[in-house]
Amino acid sequence: MNHAPLHIVLGAGPAGSILGTHLARTGARVRNVSSSTADRGPAVESVAADLSTPVAAIAATEGAWSREALTERAVS
Repeated sequence: MNHAPLHIVLGAGPAGSILGTHLARTGARVRNVSSSTADRGPAVESVAADLSTPVAAIAATEGAWSREALTERAVS
């Protein structure tokens, strides 16, 4: 069992995938939370959750050491 800190990446677009993969390569445990459970590789746990509801957001991030929220909005 891996006792490394659990990092949560909220958002699974390209930036979330890259961050999750990078963290996993350093030996961290990673949970990528998004609206779908797309495969992020064997070292990254993928969880589908509707993060617009507090109950789902709390459940999806349970046990986290850190939470990284990534958005892909254009800056004007």
